[in-house]
Amino acid sequence: MKRMLLTLIVLFMMLTGYSQVISNFTWDSNPVTQATVGPNATSVSSVATSSPGGVTNNGLNAGKPTTDINLIIPGSPYFDVPGIDISVDFRREEAVASFFKRGSNFDFGMNNGNLTAKFTISNGSNGTTVVNSGNVYAIPNDHKFHRYRFLYNSSTGKAYITVDGQNVYTYTGTAGRVLSWNNTGDITIGYQMDGTGNNVAILDNLLVQNVPVNAALPVKLTSFTAQAQNNMVVTRWTTTQEENMSGYVVERSADGISFTTLKTIGASGNYNTSTQYASIDSTPLSPIGYYRLKMVDIDGSFTYSDIRTVNMSSNTANVKVSCYPNPAIDHVVMTISNNEAAQYRYSVVSMDGKIQQTKTVLLQRGAQQVTVNLNNAAQGILFIKLENTNNNTVQSFKVIKN
Repeated sequence: MKRMLLTLIVLFMMLTGYSQVISNFTWDSNPVTQATVGPNATSVSSVATSSPGGVTNNGLNAGKPTTDINLIIPGSPYFDVPGIDISVDFRREEAVASFFKRGSNFDFGMNNGNLTAKFTISNGSNGTTVVNSGNVYAIPNDHKFHRYRFLYNSSTGKAYITVDGQNVYTYTGTAGRVLSWNNTGDITIGYQMDGTGNNVAILDNLLVQNVPVNAALPVKLTSFTAQAQNNMVVTRWTTTQEENMSGYVVERSADGISFTTLKTIGASGNYNTSTQYASIDSTPLSPIGYYRLKMVDIDGSFTYSDIRTVNMSSNTANVKVSCYPNPAIDHVVMTISNNEAAQYRYSVVSMDGKIQQTKTVLLQRGAQQVTVNLNNAAQGILFIKLENTNNNTVQSFKVIKN
């Protein structure tokens, strides 16, 4: 069932043109060289196997005796792309290992227990630039799966590394510089990764996608702004030379990396005159929210505006709120310190915007604690939205439920 669901997801992504899935392995069954999407691996350690204990089903086990996994996937032409998005679930059982490696030009993995990446990009002439992230995050030795992701967008020249959806590293380079790794060999998954011979599943759900180069659209974006106004965020943009445009999608993010759709507005089709658009976010994230504009052509191609950052902290200065523990298992506790008695409504919201639960509480002046039950909420990234119904101020917190 898990394999079928993932297949449907990646096929949908391929058909819609949102991104191109290059490779997907779930390792739900043997042989572990069998891909769900993309080329099958050509070889792997003789003791590597699919075993129970993955994220939701089986995962990839290095096996016994102690041997590196070394799952080899053909590199060219599949991975000869300008930008890449790699995500994988990993359970730490050792200190040194590579999740994804291609020759000496690319390596994403762990060094002495720390998350790190090395990648090579063009320098705009005939040379290359090697980027080393250094040690960006201490990978927990808690024998639990966590999701690690590397993304390089050649259109913007930016790279990101995230852990369980939270950004831990950003590289800002020059827009238009592509990865320099074409024809540099095959891909190795699990290089120097043997699980210390513990004979447990240590890898799961490898997903590799091409980050497409943004195509030029038949529209000129002359301005795009996002501003806090009366406990809301108003986004405005102006365009000219619209031709064959489908519309615009306002997207919002809590971390500046993972965006969700806020509103879709159709294009007016004005070519010779300027057109002004606006959208209101009545329940903005707090204290920081990120906004961008997706411009969509009638053929489905699209491009993005620059990202705008809005700080809502000035709207909630009279109320101090903390939220713990994070990550959480079955509950979080909000400590709310307010200057006057007020009615509050809190909601637990999933990444796709679905409300998991909501409740209203009356709090007196001073510091009080409210326990939010997460037993019925989905695992992963959640948002706790706290609204003061007396003055309509809203604060949001990102929580990871394990």
